[in-house]
Amino acid sequence: MRPIAGHRWHIDCFRCNTCATLLESDANLLLLGDSSLVCNNCTYSCSHCVNKIEDLAILTGNQAYCAHCFTCRNSERKIENLRYTRTSQGISA
Repeated sequence: MRPIAGHRWHIDCFRCNTCATLLESDANLLLLGDSSLVCNNCTYSCSHCVNKIEDLAILTGNQAYCAHCFTCRNSERKIENLRYTRTSQGISA
């Protein structure tokens, strides 16, 4: 069993949810809110800065944001409490 963040996987189930690659216990990966794993090769790119997200990924529909870029389009302040509205013009707190 592989324990990560309070979750456990059988060794054969410790795979990337996107490409199904078997992961090592020291692999660079994202643990999504639904407890699925994403390897470094399949990780999301931020919809705002376009960099690969290597830490906290905030998913809003088909878009992903790094924690630094998840800001209100009006005030440009970081959205801390994850209460927001997504519109065609961007994210608002």
